[in-house]
Amino acid sequence: MQAFQRFFLHFNFVKNIKLIEVYLNLILTSFSFSLVGLFIPIYLLKEIGKSFDAVMLFLILYGLFTLLGFYIALNLSKYAGLNVTVMLSVPIRLAFLLMLNALKNYNISLILIAFIGGIGAPMFWLPFHKRFSQFSDHGKRGAELGLMYAANGFFAIIAPLFGGVVAQTFGFKWLYALAGIILGLSVVPLLFIKNEKLEKQIYIKDILKGRTYRELLGYFAEGYRINAYVLWMIFVFFIISSYVTIGGLSSVVVLFNTLFNMVVGYFSDVWDKKKILRIGALTDAITWILRVIFTSIYSIFALTSISGMAISVWHTPFMMKYYDKIVKKDGLLQLLFREIGLVLGKTLLFLLAMIFGMEFALVSVGFVLLFTMIYE
Repeated sequence: MQAFQRFFLHFNFVKNIKLIEVYLNLILTSFSFSLVGLFIPIYLLKEIGKSFDAVMLFLILYGLFTLLGFYIALNLSKYAGLNVTVMLSVPIRLAFLLMLNALKNYNISLILIAFIGGIGAPMFWLPFHKRFSQFSDHGKRGAELGLMYAANGFFAIIAPLFGGVVAQTFGFKWLYALAGIILGLSVVPLLFIKNEKLEKQIYIKDILKGRTYRELLGYFAEGYRINAYVLWMIFVFFIISSYVTIGGLSSVVVLFNTLFNMVVGYFSDVWDKKKILRIGALTDAITWILRVIFTSIYSIFALTSISGMAISVWHTPFMMKYYDKIVKKDGLLQLLFREIGLVLGKTLLFLLAMIFGMEFALVSVGFVLLFTMIYE
């Protein structure tokens, strides 16, 4: 009984109004893109008729353009403020959705669409990471991360399934419109947060100072694993060929992920983070190696669900270490360094898929994930 009391008392930080407002902004933004994000590569393949290599190249360019987007976001946050930067991201990301929808009627360059999407995303994520590291409590950061993932996950459970139903029943036009409306509403919580400006000048040449190969490999593996889910959904779609089933599968994964997040967040505060991370990473790695061997519908649901729980186990302590670094070190430089690692992981994953095929790339995730275990 005392253990349960300690568990729930650990979450009394919900009185932190600023953190709640940051959560709300994240939830609305993530929900809008959870409706469509999972289906964008499949939409390009099936609805628009793009080749697999063209879609992989689009995803690679999107990642590379995010590096430019972070540079733009840094300067905007310094001169205009964090709130203004996030608000400006909304019309840019709306343009990204509109251009994707217009592909059915107009021959728009995928490079241009990747550019718009790539520069828009960091304009949201940079202020978010800055604010979360600023408002969160070091002693309860695991629980705060767990609650953030769980609250965000609750809506993300609904989004892929709902998005799949809308896409299959009414078409992508209405799905993109709905996502755009919710994205527009995401700025409302920002109206209650002070518009702070970044005070310190950031120099690109300083990004690598004081960094280690362990950090870079950790971020590389994180980017590799996160984007592997996109590749996995394409692989599954070729087997199942149903937007609703794909959305339902993603919802099941998020459900297991959400159930684990708060518990893992709590134990990451009170147990050895390194051991928790290793257990989760090893479990997750095994599921990726088995995915191309067992391809029945039951195996797909089972392995994807186990992986959804495993990523909660390793990614929560991983991100706790990351936010600790932002607070203790030069935070924005750490954020940019992580982004470089994420983009490198994403780029290599999709390049391998283009050259050697999806099966090879998916199996490789299991081995690359082991790099998260050396992250410090």
